[in-house]
Amino acid sequence: MLSVFRSFAKGWMAFILLGLVSIPFIFWGMGQLVNKTVVTSYVAKVNGTEIMPNRLRQAYEQAFQQRQQQLGGQYNPTQKQQTQLKMQTLQKLIDTQLLLQQAEKNRLVANAAEVRAQIEQIPAFQVNGHFNYQQYKTVLANNNLTVTQFENQMRGNLVMDQLQQGLARSAFPTPREVAGLAALAKQQRKAAWFVLPVKDFKPAKQPSGDAVASYYKSHQSKYSVPEKLTISYLRLNQKTLEQRVSPKPGELKNYYRTHQSQYGVPPARKVAEILIKPSASGTAAVAAAKDKIENLLKQVKQSKAPKKTFAELARKNSDDRISRRNGGSIGYVSRGQLPQKLDDALFNLTSAGALAGPIRTARGWVILQLLSKRAGAVKPYSEVKAQVAKDYKADKAKSLYYKLDGKFANLTYENAGSLDAAAKALDLKIHTVSGVTRKHGTGIAKNDKVRKAAFSDTVLKQRQNSNPIKLAKEDAVVLRVAKVTPSKVKPLSEVRDEIVAALMKKQARDAAAKAASGALSSLRAGNSIAVVAKEHGVKLHGPMLVKRTDTKLPEVLSQSLFMLPPAAGSSPRYASADLKDGSQAVFALLGVKTANGKDIPKLQEKAYMQELGRIYAKQESKSYLAWLHAKADIKIDKDNIQ
Repeated sequence: MLSVFRSFAKGWMAFILLGLVSIPFIFWGMGQLVNKTVVTSYVAKVNGTEIMPNRLRQAYEQAFQQRQQQLGGQYNPTQKQQTQLKMQTLQKLIDTQLLLQQAEKNRLVANAAEVRAQIEQIPAFQVNGHFNYQQYKTVLANNNLTVTQFENQMRGNLVMDQLQQGLARSAFPTPREVAGLAALAKQQRKAAWFVLPVKDFKPAKQPSGDAVASYYKSHQSKYSVPEKLTISYLRLNQKTLEQRVSPKPGELKNYYRTHQSQYGVPPARKVAEILIKPSASGTAAVAAAKDKIENLLKQVKQSKAPKKTFAELARKNSDDRISRRNGGSIGYVSRGQLPQKLDDALFNLTSAGALAGPIRTARGWVILQLLSKRAGAVKPYSEVKAQVAKDYKADKAKSLYYKLDGKFANLTYENAGSLDAAAKALDLKIHTVSGVTRKHGTGIAKNDKVRKAAFSDTVLKQRQNSNPIKLAKEDAVVLRVAKVTPSKVKPLSEVRDEIVAALMKKQARDAAAKAASGALSSLRAGNSIAVVAKEHGVKLHGPMLVKRTDTKLPEVLSQSLFMLPPAAGSSPRYASADLKDGSQAVFALLGVKTANGKDIPKLQEKAYMQELGRIYAKQESKSYLAWLHAKADIKIDKDNIQ
């Protein structure tokens, strides 16, 4: 089974928000999204299964955020590009639905043990390198997910994983194809070249006034100042509400007494486990796993050295691949760090060496052995008083936030033409931020969701309050437009120098390209490349053998050289390449030195095989999806795509 979550790290949460599961293949984009919102019509119907607008909206927002994370501030799509991304996202949802339907027809399933095994490998669910059930529930809750929702999500992706593996196994390269790729990679080409620098073609005269005016007229959008907004907003967040909390000394001491585990090291127990997973689904396999673990428990109980025996049996038999390396030990755990059944069983053990189990869990059958205890230690109140006050305020402000957020939404909705009523009722200050465009903003307008709401029809055209916008957990804003500065084109006088520079740059590039064309004509007429280079007063490089990885020639030139088909016989081939700065490289392909692709190191051969396998698998996947589309009944309702 492919491991979907190998690359999970500290930024895991963003990964959940950007799709939960991303199987790295051509058609694995967004996973199954679990929604509870009831809608009245679909955006697409795939063989009778509807894809609802809210599902597309979620997937699109995730895709948009993913692009922003990848490109940062450089990602500022136009309306047309946003529409394209939305349609691409819908296509991925349709593809996913087709694949899930096909997987169901093929009776592909992922059992509970497989799902649990994948989940336990996710670092975000681990404490000290081990899966922690309480941590698992907390992370999911923080992302508005239930255990059932997430495990259903995982199950669907594991099923598609199986389908993917089946396709990948059918798309493998032959040794001859691998040798061919290796030979191509090692191939060398004999070449000579010279560069015509664009700076040598700088125009002697500046463009005429008519040329500048004509360019200005045909490129007005390039020199326009975008529409700008001044927005007013109310912000309800925990940080602001903390300022309203004034605890009394007695309240702080009481908070300290009831939250002592936060101010020290809680009591912990060092524990070892043996896990036996059923070999298959069904009651027979479950019973067989129970018989096996009961036999192991019996051996430990009969042993004169139960700790040593437990460790040996764990190494040989446990299905927990991590803990079995340590003789079953999972280290120290505190209350609430294990699933409820295991947690209760462990903390009911009183002496080192005591045993508990067998206990049936979602992973399989488990027996525990208490190895040692560690007493807790709590810092005195005087030492942590400042932190207690901070935590108390945060907790009270959080409770106050959830008490007010409903009123916040209702008041701004019921008084849609103003923020004043909500500001007065909730004792909030109205803030403003100016200079907000569709792509840029300061303060809260740096957030794309804020700018998107500000330029929505409801807020911009109808001049109503926005819906509450979540900036973070316990942090929401409602905004309205206070002022609109219309878009305008900068006057010609302001952009004249910029236009002159653009026109002169274009003239220089065109002149360099024309010179390169003339040089090619001269070469094809029979003149040598050395003579042509001399005529242009530039240095000739080569002739020499070059590899694909050589840095002695510009990258664009290298790509063009190795893409050029050689001429028949020993005749040279001539071509030019447009370099990034507008300079022109004129080159001659004088010969090709082939390589032997068979005698290569094993590691390199394996790398080539994997690369070809990925290419073939991608092609196979495209063909498979095309086949599914061809026989599917797919309806798209563009009217419902918002």
